Amino acid sequence: MRVLLSLAVAAAAAAADRTVSSDVAIHSVAFADGGRTLLGHGAGGSVRGWDAATGAPKLKHDSQPSPAASALLPESGQLAGVARDGSIEVVAIAGGKVVRRVPAVEPAARRLVYSPDGQAVATVHQPGPVARENTVRVRDAGGRERFTAPAGIGGISVLGFSPDGRFLVGGSNDADVRVWNARNGELVRLIDQLLVTMFALAFSPDGKWLAMAGVDRTVYLWDTATWKLTRKLTGQPEMISAVAFSPDGRRLAAGGFSELTSRQPVKVLLWDVGAGKVIGTMDAPRRVSGLTFSPDGTILAAACGEKTVTLYAVQD
Repeated sequence: MRVLLSLAVAAAAAAADRTVSSDVAIHSVAFADGGRTLLGHGAGGSVRGWDAATGAPKLKHDSQPSPAASALLPESGQLAGVARDGSIEVVAIAGGKVVRRVPAVEPAARRLVYSPDGQAVATVHQPGPVARENTVRVRDAGGRERFTAPAGIGGISVLGFSPDGRFLVGGSNDADVRVWNARNGELVRLIDQLLVTMFALAFSPDGKWLAMAGVDRTVYLWDTATWKLTRKLTGQPEMISAVAFSPDGRRLAAGGFSELTSRQPVKVLLWDVGAGKVIGTMDAPRRVSGLTFSPDGTILAAACGEKTVTLYAVQD
């Protein structure tokens, strides 16, 4: 029986509504087909799909050979992965057919993200030891290069495009955050006042807000029109590794991990963005590596690196 969260009571505890099972560990989640399908993305380019209403398995995909890095493109039902030769292969999850290939570049990509419309891909390249500066390279869907830019010392901790594909944001382990014009590589903003590394980012669906969070258990909200920090959401009990906006942009979910061990149970907090207040608290079995809302905003799915995906029911 579905247990609904009452968002009228701040910080109210809620049990998981239900879980769906997987034969592989799931690290990120997304809804597809207008919310009818829940997709889970695991290491090595594995993807599992379930009927979002019943939890019944719908699809299974395993990359062969497993890519060094991969990214789910839920709206198109595709998976992009860095192949062993350094090229990027985009495959249809249903059937496994390669639908597009982006040529390899040097040095090999260590991470990749696609713009929401699938027309741009950003890759992270590390030329040497961890202490060396990384670079970000952005190309269009066919492989034509847009730009290459320096991206900080010590590795990229988080990377993502804005909903309209206009901006690319990257956080590095040196605690700096860079905002680039995703068309030409112009450095729009260098955010260097943070003291710790950011592990998670999310844009609001309308692109007006950027949320980032990490080591210091704080969610930072920037106005993307001015790139000024406008709000800090504090009170998360653990370091934060995943954030997600609701489809209407009024709520934000955040989950993380304990400094003791990634297997320690943690809390997922649900925030009212406008009021800056916690409006719900949910239990997660271990480190939260991915969060996403269903298109109607009534379900929050959490990936915790296990062979299950936890689903919470939420309502206004």
